[in-house]
Amino acid sequence: MLHPVIFFMRSCIDNIHIISYLSLYQSFFINAYSFELNHSSPLLLS
Repeated sequence: MLHPVIFFMRSCIDNIHIISYLSLYQSFFINAYSFELNHSSPLLLS
C-alpha cells in the first residue's frame, strides 16, 4: 500500500503534466489557427 502523501504528490505531478500538455496543445492550436487566418484568407483581413 502506498503512503497517502506519496500518492497525493504523484497525482499532483500527473495533474501538472496534463495541464501543461493541454496548455501547450491549446497554444499550438491558437498559433496554427491565427497562422491560417493570416495567410490563407487575406480578403477577410483587408
